[in-house]
Parts: sequence; C-alpha cells; structure tokens
Amino acid sequence: PSWPDPRRVVSGAGGSARIHGNTITGALGIASDGTTSAGIIVTTYYGAGTQATIGNNTITGNTAAVDVGYDNNDTSNVVAFNNDFSGNGVELESTNATQDFTGNYWGTTDDAAILGLMTGVDAGSVNFSTFLTNGPDADPASLGFQGDFSHLIVTSLGGGTNRLGEAVSEVDAGGTINVNAGTYTLPSTLVIDKSLSLVGAGEGATTIDGSGVNNNYAMRVKADDISLSGFTLEAGANTWGGMSVFSQT
Repeated sequence: PSWPDPRRVVSGAGGSARIHGNTITGALGIASDGTTSAGIIVTTYYGAGTQATIGNNTITGNTAAVDVGYDNNDTSNVVAFNNDFSGNGVELESTNATQDFTGNYWGTTDDAAILGLMTGVDAGSVNFSTFLTNGPDADPASLGFQGDFSHLIVTSLGGGTNRLGEAVSEVDAGGTINVNAGTYTLPSTLVIDKSLSLVGAGEGATTIDGSGVNNNYAMRVKADDISLSGFTLEAGANTWGGMSVFSQT
C-alpha cells in the first residue's frame, strides 16, 4: 500500500468523506519503511465502515492517484465518478475493498492499459467498465473537473454487473457508446430511452447476452434517433424477444 506523505487526502477510522472539486498533485513521498504515497488514501485500517465518494477532481502527478485498502481484510467502500486520473505512476492500488470507478478519464482509451495501471490483489475486480475518451475539462468555468460524456467506451475487463446500463445512463443525449469486444451479460432489460449510438466491435466480437432476462425483452428502445450496430444480441428461453422498438407517444 501507499503510506504517509503530507501531500495527500486520507479517509479512515470508519469515516465517510466526500472529496469533490479539487486538484490533488505532488504526493510523491516515501516513508521510512519504503512505502509510497497516493493522492487519496481510503482505508478501514483505523476503524471499520470507511467510505468515500470522489468526484470532479483532477488527480495527477502522484505516485498513485488513489489507494483503496491497506490489506486483504480492508472493507473500504469507494465510488469515484467524473474525475481526471491521468498522469500518475499508478492510477489505483486496491486490496479487498469495494470500488466503483466508472465514468472517469484515465489518460488513454486502451482498456488493457488502464487495467495495467491498477495494482493490488483486488485490482482485477475494480469496476471501471465505462470510461471517458477525452481528457480536457468540458466546462472550465464550473468548479472542478467536468468530464466530456458525449463519447464513452465500455470494456469487458475488470468488475461490473450492469456495464451497458451504466453507460446508457451516463452518456449525453446524442452521444456515442463504443462497446469493446467481449460478452456483456444483461442483469435485466437494457432500456435505451435517449438518442444515442451504441456501437459494438463487430457481430463476431461483441455479444450482448440477454438470455438471463425473464418475462421481458432483452432490450427496449424507447426514444428517437437511436443507432445500434456492430454486435450480436442473444435472447433466452424465458425472454419475450431480443428487442422491442416503440414510440413513447
């Protein structure tokens, strides 16, 4: 884990922290035992129940952007959304904790490279299933980092159980969601109720698996100006059908 350096934010001892609208940089210190530092550290080491929400921050130029958890017994809970995490040595260090890191900018559009910037025993289960493609602040006049949600990428890497649903919720109306190669299992009907383009990596590469949806359609299209392309949609024995398209009026 990353440990003490005066230039970082720590949430611990069972506390609940909301860390919003900041620039956090320069956490590069090395403790006497050789451990390094991070822009934000969240841990239950000092007490159970620690949680943090991290949003609208620019966290850059640190040894690690965020360190979640001290050891395999750590149960910290972190939700980080709409942050710029680019330009750190490691973007996330994670142990046995719960992390939702969807809707952030990581400095690259390569999902494997993003996963490679995460370390720790729990790194492979971090939910970063949707991420931004553009880094510049979309609204510099507003407080804190404002991400560009007009174009999102969805990955099958890492954790996450409702990847496509999260992407539809997060993308701007009229925006584009690129769905990387992989199989995306729907936990329930995927409802698309805003104009958008959902673009897979090809029929043989991207599969939307709705076979587990019972007594409903796998996908419902409920808005105008929706474009769907480049994927295979699967329905199951108890699914009403693959897709329904109807007007809201």
